[in-house]
Amino acid sequence: MPPIIVGNVNKRIWIPLVVLLGAVVGLLIFPRPDSPRASYHGKSLRAWLLQLVRNSSPPHQDPVAVLEAERAINQIGTNAFPILLAWAAMRDPPFNVTMKALLGDSLALKLNVWSAEDYHAFAGWGFHLLNASAKPVVPELILLLKDPDPSIRAGAVYCLAKIGPNAEEAISPLIQSLVDPDVHNDSLSALRLIGVAPDVMVSNLMGFLSLNNSGQKGWAILRLGAFGTNAQVAIPSLERLLPDPNPYISGAASNALEKIDAGR
Repeated sequence: MPPIIVGNVNKRIWIPLVVLLGAVVGLLIFPRPDSPRASYHGKSLRAWLLQLVRNSSPPHQDPVAVLEAERAINQIGTNAFPILLAWAAMRDPPFNVTMKALLGDSLALKLNVWSAEDYHAFAGWGFHLLNASAKPVVPELILLLKDPDPSIRAGAVYCLAKIGPNAEEAISPLIQSLVDPDVHNDSLSALRLIGVAPDVMVSNLMGFLSLNNSGQKGWAILRLGAFGTNAQVAIPSLERLLPDPNPYISGAASNALEKIDAGR
């Protein structure tokens, strides 16, 4: 079958040219939020993070390259904060979404066409590596928990989780985020990674059991069951839900009680 001709231009040539042109235009319209200060041995923070991620898992796993990247990022240190915070707050330009879909994840990253999720993930990696020194950025990440964009809220939770115990200041805001269905699972995981005691999380989850919203109530019941014997204090409240007319609630309560009772 002869190739399709579009405006006297072979489509097999036309499409890659448009994609390439679009990528170049995208780079001009959406400049990379890098800084000369955030570099080490002539490579930017972005380049070091890409090296770290690409060499952290098969089929390109390279412990030497990973260690080199980790050392470089630690040398960049606090100079990375403005960039990482900008990435954590990055929104998806529609153009980048379209280009990434056309190029595919791997080629898009090579051409520096990143989605908001890419920026958020790389910010998390950076904060994780800087760990204790990242404590000063926690208040700014807390502010992002109130952003109207759910992907930014999720990215902020991810970054706080990656900072871990040094994000202790975020415990109360993350507990408040448990009511946010877009990030409640991630917020619970972040609280665990920061080091919040199980009894504190169980206590807060029990507050959901009196809600009229069956979705949130059911979510809390499932999470309580996952705490096993650490959620024994919730047994009376869960038993009161066994006769609930909503089979989802009564069934979830029954399953949670089985898991909590298993170790007694």
